[in-house]
Amino acid sequence: LTGFVITSYDVSPDEDEVILAASAQNAKSEIWIASLDHDAPPRRLAASHHDSPFFGPDGQVIFRRSEETKNYLYRIRKDGSGLQRVMDRPISTVFSNSPDGRWAAALAPNPDGGTFATTLAIPTSGGAPIRVCAGFCMTQWSSDGKFLHIALGTVSRRHDKGAAFAFPIPQGKFMPGFPPSGLASAEEAAALPNVHRLDAVGTIPGHA
Repeated sequence: LTGFVITSYDVSPDEDEVILAASAQNAKSEIWIASLDHDAPPRRLAASHHDSPFFGPDGQVIFRRSEETKNYLYRIRKDGSGLQRVMDRPISTVFSNSPDGRWAAALAPNPDGGTFATTLAIPTSGGAPIRVCAGFCMTQWSSDGKFLHIALGTVSRRHDKGAAFAFPIPQGKFMPGFPPSGLASAEEAAALPNVHRLDAVGTIPGHA
């Protein structure tokens, strides 16, 4: 793809298409979809203030949309129809999505007070989100969808303050079992059954 300044992208499961966020001339990010075999020109799905796109279920595209001072998770069909919010609750940063596109992990303002933000797993077809962490934690699914990788705490150049874990997702389930209030600490995460603590503190493994 030439002529695009790409900020993020996702390849479709069948590897036929790519969905991407690109900076327009006015520096406002747009969502485009393109064929990987170049049998058709790229099409713009959403103009200005949109980013973090990925392929969702049933021919949909999921992305973050900015509205005034808040961000929301949206979905749209690949033909450009059916634009609607995934949920009315605002979000901040989209961390990742599950391989099947049915879940998104995102940081969101905490309506309960206390910590500034909380980390949510959001069903992209609608429904109540699951709180992954009481505060901030990097969250990413393994490429085969069998594990949820979570990094709690922070890592600085001087010392480590975090820990990373791989939580197995039970067969037939969508998510590991977490406390309703979300994980509050590395100690709480380590105490859950079948969790694997990762050697690389504060990081999440890349795809093999």
